[in-house]
Amino acid sequence: MCLTTTGKVIELKEKEAVVDNEGRKIHVKINPSISVKKGDKVLIFKDFIVEKITK
Repeated sequence: MCLTTTGKVIELKEKEAVVDNEGRKIHVKINPSISVKKGDKVLIFKDFIVEKITK
């Protein structure tokens, strides 16, 4: 079973992003094959952005 969560990017650092996940700020790694910017909604698995939500 795979548990993923969603969040909104609120800050970008070198290879990390700070994401608002249901009111909590979490630090996650950015997949180098995904381009994210502040305000993007993303899908998170463990501490890693796996996909950008486009809808």
